[in-house]
Amino acid sequence: MIYILIACIFWGGDPIIRYPLVEGGISIQGLVFWEHVLMVLLVSPYIPGAISIIRKDRQLLTLFILLGCISSALATLTFTRAFTYLSPSLVILLQKLKTFTGLILAAWLLKEKPGREFYFWSGIAIIGALLVSFPHIEAFLSEKAHHREKGAYAFIGYGLVGITILGWGGGTVLARMLMERGVKPMTLMAGRYGIGLGCLIPLVAQDVNLLPVSGDQAVKIFLMTLFSGYVAVRLFYKGLEKVNASITSILELFSTLFAVSMSWIILDQPLTTIQIFGAAVLTGACFMSTTQRTARNV
Repeated sequence: MIYILIACIFWGGDPIIRYPLVEGGISIQGLVFWEHVLMVLLVSPYIPGAISIIRKDRQLLTLFILLGCISSALATLTFTRAFTYLSPSLVILLQKLKTFTGLILAAWLLKEKPGREFYFWSGIAIIGALLVSFPHIEAFLSEKAHHREKGAYAFIGYGLVGITILGWGGGTVLARMLMERGVKPMTLMAGRYGIGLGCLIPLVAQDVNLLPVSGDQAVKIFLMTLFSGYVAVRLFYKGLEKVNASITSILELFSTLFAVSMSWIILDQPLTTIQIFGAAVLTGACFMSTTQRTARNV
């Protein structure tokens, strides 16, 4: 589990670089595209292995397409694009439903049966994560946050967030399914990002803002991809080899805690009392849920 938690630390720092890049003029499609290009370069030694196993077992191709095109490429695009249709606070809150998606798909596709105690404590952990995100709840409840959640605009926005929830929640389950079929983590990463890049090309073909606008931004894109992409995903998959998808889905909630903690440390944005309480609830509930799951050994 330690590998997954370390991965969450890297993911927690991702918004500190990502959002300023988008605000600085880099297009959403361009940013996601270059992330995938760099990831493919970083995992390129393992691409021949990914191609080889797909040729031997064509059923793996379907799983790789779902993981690469939907969970990796499309979900990231729709999440960022949803900010133009819904209030950012609402988007951030709704995407936390990916945990429910992960738990449901793990039970359905992987036949994982953690038990009632696990689901109870998982629900408490999700509440804790929401309390950690309390500033977003406050912003959403304010009158200002509601001016866009109406009509066709809202319909499109909720649809985009829905794709994100399904893609990100299902990504953990799809990766676990591939591992259970003998796919190693680095081979999995090669197939995921290689296919994801192939899916992105037609989506960004008409984007005239693909290139970073400055050398400084290019360096930031590389560092973001290296740490919150390559290093984090590699650690995450190493952990996923030994921890089932249900527990992994719950542990991913810690990325929220690490995100606000880094904002406190780096950006001098202090935590509120409610956020600290939420962090305690999240940590305690995750400990109880994983203990219950391990004790049952199912």
